[in-house]
Amino acid sequence: MGGPVYTPTATATSGLPVSFAIDPASSAVCTLTDGQVSFQAAGSCTINATQAGNSNYNAAPPVQQSFSVLATQVTGNTPGGPVTARITGGCLGFQTGSTQFTVPTRPPAGANFPYGVFGFTALQCGAGGTLTITLTYPQPLPAETRYWKNISGNWVDWTNQVKIAGNTVILTITDGGAGDTNPAAGEISDPSGPAFGGGATSIPTLSEWGLILLGLALLTLAGWRQRQGFTPRG
Repeated sequence: MGGPVYTPTATATSGLPVSFAIDPASSAVCTLTDGQVSFQAAGSCTINATQAGNSNYNAAPPVQQSFSVLATQVTGNTPGGPVTARITGGCLGFQTGSTQFTVPTRPPAGANFPYGVFGFTALQCGAGGTLTITLTYPQPLPAETRYWKNISGNWVDWTNQVKIAGNTVILTITDGGAGDTNPAAGEISDPSGPAFGGGATSIPTLSEWGLILLGLALLTLAGWRQRQGFTPRG
């Protein structure tokens, strides 16, 4: 999980610097790096303030801060089994309530989505920031798997824009770039998923044996017409 950062402050006395440290009991909730407190989970974070060389220093009274802690990993149940989606970079986390695995409406012709499509909104990505989502499926995806995105109600084959390896798909989207369906700066939304079958329909072609058999059939028909004394009309 991830959350916003908080910069602790305290009033210094006697010109001596004030130092901050995370209370050991809060280590699972927050961390302190370069003077900024980052929240990894929901809960209370206690920050202790001390002043070197001043044993009588008393920090300011605790101030209650409310933070929205965002999930960076979610798991959803699909007809094909549980699927996990994880943010590995770029955004702070998933907007609460935005993640969902759903059956696609009006899918591409012939395409079967055993795991549905994953839709989400990621927040605090930074204007122009890049988000990486790793989707993990219960089974390895077949070699013929195609990855589809829904953009403005249209299905677009996005296979060449993702990395499919075994049972994972790695999807990278840039805020405001191709594939981001959210017009708000610093927010990224996306509905997409893997499918089997579908895609462009090719025109069937005859094999070499099929061409040979067709040629023999035409020769046989021509010989039969000669034996019957068939005369074409001019």
